[in-house]
Amino acid sequence: VAPSRGLGDVYKRQIVLAIGATGCREDELVVPTEYDLLPMDIDPSASPRGMYLLNEGNMGSNKSSIDYVDFRNALYSRNLYAERNPTVVKELGDVGNDIQIYGSRLYAVINCSHKVEVMDAVTLARIGQVDIPNCRYIRFYRGDAYVSSYVGPVMIDPDAPKGAVYRVDTATLAVKDKVIVGYQPEEMEIVDDYMYVANSGGYRTPDYDNTVSVIQMVDFKQVQQIPVGINLHRVKKDNQGKLWVSSRGNYDNIPSRLMVLAKRGGSNKMQVIDTIAVPCSNMAIRGDSLYFYATEW
Repeated sequence: VAPSRGLGDVYKRQIVLAIGATGCREDELVVPTEYDLLPMDIDPSASPRGMYLLNEGNMGSNKSSIDYVDFRNALYSRNLYAERNPTVVKELGDVGNDIQIYGSRLYAVINCSHKVEVMDAVTLARIGQVDIPNCRYIRFYRGDAYVSSYVGPVMIDPDAPKGAVYRVDTATLAVKDKVIVGYQPEEMEIVDDYMYVANSGGYRTPDYDNTVSVIQMVDFKQVQQIPVGINLHRVKKDNQGKLWVSSRGNYDNIPSRLMVLAKRGGSNKMQVIDTIAVPCSNMAIRGDSLYFYATEW
């Protein structure tokens, strides 16, 4: 995730300040940020200026962290949050799952800490948090943030409740509304005032969900569920209005696949038009090309 403006000067100063840095918490040392020079030339005009990296960390250990790659100054900064916010108990939290920039703020979805951490996109100073149970991914639309949530506890449970998408006011960080979708929803994408949510049903294994929920954004309600494939995860739109949705399969005899959804025959509703026999763990679309990587279980 690229910040809205440069951090090079800030980081250069911090390299000196990090030497011998100590924490503000009582009886606890704040680990200073580590800095490494990158094997690349300094380029003051590089665009984007840099990229944030959210590290998941070990589950149950409160070890989620944020790094920054500074393309302009050829610098890698490791574990920024703790040093920039020395009074925050337990630092960033437990299991980072998604990170996005909207306006001047950086949003990190911390799954097992049941919160979205909100920071200044340049300094990483903490602004606040939004409490959302078992949150997964975040997207933005017309001034609001939308967060997918498993809702129930972090555990395998055949009776786990259906998940939800929460709507959050980005100005006040208050939860405004929520809509129930399928079981254990993951990524979301918005096309033509409709949100498409990939439902996994991962907690209900082997009885996975196989649908994409369709939310009408005007009145924020689920209006359809499209059968796609089991254990859905990623969803991305291309420049032609099609949706690319990944299925993780069942990690046994049903493999991971990549599905394509589009509107056909004059219908205003999405439907599966193709299945590509490749595993897909994550993907990105640039122009007319889709880039993906995968681990097949």
